[in-house]
Amino acid sequence: MLMLMLLMLLVLVLVLVLVLVLMLMLMLMLMLMLMLMLMLMLMLMLMLILMLMLILLVAAGCKFNTSRDRPLNGNQSQLVSGGSGNRCVLVNRGVDAMGFAFQPGDAFTGYVFARPDTTHCSGVATITLQLIDEAGHRGEWRAGTMVLAASAPLHVPMSAASWTMLNFSMTIPSAVPPCRCRNGTGVSPVGQHQVRCVGQFGGGPSAGKTTPAHYEENVCLTCGGAVRLAVNLPNYAASAGAVVVLVDQLYLAQSAGGATASVDAGGRLPARGDIVESMRSAWSALRFGGGTADGQTYRWKHWRGPRSLRPVMANRAYQFHTNGFMGFETLELAEHLNLSETVIDLNEHESSQDAADYIEYCFGDKTTKMGRLRKADGRETPYIQHRIELGNEEGASPVFIANLKRVSTAMVAKALELKLPFKLRFAVGGTYERQGLTNKAMEPMLKALLPLKESTEWLWDFHM
Repeated sequence: MLMLMLLMLLVLVLVLVLVLVLMLMLMLMLMLMLMLMLMLMLMLMLMLILMLMLILLVAAGCKFNTSRDRPLNGNQSQLVSGGSGNRCVLVNRGVDAMGFAFQPGDAFTGYVFARPDTTHCSGVATITLQLIDEAGHRGEWRAGTMVLAASAPLHVPMSAASWTMLNFSMTIPSAVPPCRCRNGTGVSPVGQHQVRCVGQFGGGPSAGKTTPAHYEENVCLTCGGAVRLAVNLPNYAASAGAVVVLVDQLYLAQSAGGATASVDAGGRLPARGDIVESMRSAWSALRFGGGTADGQTYRWKHWRGPRSLRPVMANRAYQFHTNGFMGFETLELAEHLNLSETVIDLNEHESSQDAADYIEYCFGDKTTKMGRLRKADGRETPYIQHRIELGNEEGASPVFIANLKRVSTAMVAKALELKLPFKLRFAVGGTYERQGLTNKAMEPMLKALLPLKESTEWLWDFHM
């Protein structure tokens, strides 16, 4: 009996031990599950923190790109995006990054177009323009930016739905040292970009030719002046994403300050005075056109009206030409210089009506439709007499000859209707390389133009 009781007690102890072991294992499993759940929660929290940091990082940095979404009047505009309160900066160093030679006392006016492209942000962005010298000052040639002049803040409401024209002006104080310039190629004054000037325009060592004495002095002059445009974005909830502001057509003209002040001519001639005066003693003739005349978007009616709203012209050299200085500015310049000959190259594919309108726009009085349009564009008196060239480096093909006859005939008919007291003067934009200069080759062209011989004067502009 005692043995039986001891055996039952032993079994009971074993059962209790087993139960305790199972309970301990269960507790361990529950603890493990809790730890796994805690680790999972920590991982999820970490992922959320990383995503938030990524959003803030993307929103905070400035980004620059081009945008083809509703540009002002061309093919693209400058896109500037960034986070809350960011200051995003663009710098323009002029043609081929060779810099500007700003001088003490120079005064400038200009404009820039801007529009927001953001729906989640209110408030106002501001744009400021600065003229800077990146080559240092106090007579030194070193890296170190100096602000020479700055515009007042230009306001861009983030609620604006279209482009806003922002006008500005600024003057460099007379006490500010002039921008530093030097001759030579290679690295620019600030060491950030390469200046490419030797070997261009068919000369220089890279073309295997001896560089003329004046070549480096005139073409390879690098200066420290630059234009800095800063877009100051408004403050907003950073989690909403980046703010986008589009910028287009920054225009800067010198309004006063010595010989470099612009020749205005009532706003019709945006040209530097010193360059214009240097042409006066050296030039007697001027031709506008050339290879650009081959483009299908090269049309004279795109040359008129406010420069900021003229359609963009695409040609072989550049796809985004703004038509800012074209045929009518050339005629203003020729008149200002009193040149003996001026040639304006037109596209021979102009329609007959547009060709006739050109004659009326240039020479018609204010009683004519196109004369009134010219007056509305800012020029009351007719333009100076000039030679009209049709085409550029064209071969004597049947298509070219037909267009030449069609366009010139329409122009002559309009000149006779207006009773102009002078003959229209034409030039044929031909080339010797495309068609041999022989009587046989030129006979179809001469035959086509023969009916106009009494009312016109012709010459051939053969590019050999």
